[in-house]
Amino acid sequence: GGPGEAELKRRAEAGDAEAGWTLGQTLMARGEEAEAVKWVRWAAEEKGYARAMGLLGNWYIGGKGVPQDKLEGYKWARRASETSIEQGVNVEANKACLVKIDAQISLLTGGAVPSGDDGGPGEAELRRRAEAGDAEAGWTLGQTLMARGEEAEAVKWVRWAAEEKGYARAMGLLGNWYIGGKGVPQDKLEGYKWARRASETSIEQGVNVEANKACLVKIDAQISLLTGGAVPSGDD
Repeated sequence: GGPGEAELKRRAEAGDAEAGWTLGQTLMARGEEAEAVKWVRWAAEEKGYARAMGLLGNWYIGGKGVPQDKLEGYKWARRASETSIEQGVNVEANKACLVKIDAQISLLTGGAVPSGDDGGPGEAELRRRAEAGDAEAGWTLGQTLMARGEEAEAVKWVRWAAEEKGYARAMGLLGNWYIGGKGVPQDKLEGYKWARRASETSIEQGVNVEANKACLVKIDAQISLLTGGAVPSGDD
């Protein structure tokens, strides 16, 4: 029950970035792709609107209204998270997003996955903690092993933290690895299902609820692209 399309267009033409972003989604859902991209790109580039940056990134990743270019897509996703952090919006969730985005960028550019390890516990200590049942240690150990190329062992620990311990960050990482075919056979649908479980688990735990709800919209859009369904507009 938000503003109608004519009102959105009026607001966007008057310089309202959120209206341009919303208008872009409406137009895309109706198949007016060029016009949709025009408004969302304007909101992202000219107005620095983080949600438009994220949406434009998704469209590049999915080849929706623009030529598919995953690297360009993740660069926009990165700008979206960085802008949100600068503005103090969902800082922790966006920092976590940056880790995931950097992992995707490094997969595409052939770099190592960032371990996120700036002086934390050493590997032996992580392994000791993980073997004692510490899910976060298993998740961190998995990243360390993956960066070193010990893929099977890395996946073993991260899958354990995700499946056995229900650790949301491990679910998200396992999802990324499926999407990128890193240590597991590439299976994008399986990857986005894990990403979905990660966001749902975080929401259930009350962690960054709004950011994770926004993530769910993006994930569902990817799932529907893969399964041939319509992209959810996120407007319920």
